[in-house]
Amino acid sequence: MTSPSSQETSNLPHSSTSGGFFANLFSRTQRYSPEEWKELLKSHPYVPPGSGDARSPCPLLNTFANHGISIPRNGRNFTKRQLYELLIIMGVKSMLASLVVTSVFVMYRQPAPNSTWRDSFRSASTLSLDSLGIHGLLEHDVSLTRHDAQIAPYDAVSVVPELVQQMATLAQTSHLNAENIVFDDENYFHHRKSRWLTCIKENPYLHYSFIQQFLSAAEAHLLLHLLGRNDQISLDHMNLFLLDERFPDNWHPIDRPLSGLSAIRTIIRYYRRVRQTNPMLAASKGTES
Repeated sequence: MTSPSSQETSNLPHSSTSGGFFANLFSRTQRYSPEEWKELLKSHPYVPPGSGDARSPCPLLNTFANHGISIPRNGRNFTKRQLYELLIIMGVKSMLASLVVTSVFVMYRQPAPNSTWRDSFRSASTLSLDSLGIHGLLEHDVSLTRHDAQIAPYDAVSVVPELVQQMATLAQTSHLNAENIVFDDENYFHHRKSRWLTCIKENPYLHYSFIQQFLSAAEAHLLLHLLGRNDQISLDHMNLFLLDERFPDNWHPIDRPLSGLSAIRTIIRYYRRVRQTNPMLAASKGTES
C-alpha cells in the first residue's frame, strides 16, 4: 500500500518529457506560476516533523519535506528524480540540476567492502535527509544557523534560534529607517565572517576549506536569490524558512530559471566579500543580541 507521503509527492503535476541529457530519469520540468503554487500549497499544508522523521542540515530540503512536496514528509528514501524535481521548482536550470543530483547520489552511496573500484562511481538508489548530516561532505563547519558537528552539543542538523536571531539583529541594525527590514548580502558577509571567527575560537577541529567556503557562498545564493530575491530576503520570510522550515503564504518560486553564469558570478562575489569583510565589524555586529 502506498504511504500518504508517497501519494503526495507522486501527485505533483508535470510537463511533457523532452529528449536530451538524462532525459529518461530527469523528465519532469514543472515550474509554477504564483497562482499554481498557491493551489499546490493548499493541497500540501505545512506539518512539522514527527518522531522518527529524518531531517537534514539544509532548511530548504526540510521545508519541502514539511510540506510533502518532492521530498516525502518522513524525509526518507527520496529518489534522484524527486530531488531533481525540487531543484527545477526552485529555478535551477535542468542541466545543472541533473549534475547536482547525480553528484549527490554518488557522493552519499555506501559501497560494500568487497565492491570493485567501479562501484565508487555508482549512485545510491535513494537517500534520506539525515544522510546529508554526515560531516565533511555537504555538511560543513561555519554554518549560518547550525552548530559545528564536532563540538557540543554535536548536532549540526537542528537549527540554533540564537544564530537566526543574530541574523535578524544585523538586518535591523543596518536598516534602522527602512519600512521593510530585509537581510541582505552585506548582512550575510558580516554574519558568515562572525561565525567563522567564533568557530575558530570554539572548534579545535575546525575545517573550512576553499571548497566548503565556496559551498557556503552557493548556499547564500540560494537564500538571497531563490528563497529571497536580488541579494536580499525579508525578515518574515527568513524566519519562516530558517526557524519553522515552512513556505510563507505570500512566497512563490522564481518565475524563470536563473542564469548559470550570473549565479556563478554572484557565488564568487559572496566568497570574496566574506573574506574581505572587516573582522572587527563582523565580530561586533554578529554578537549583538
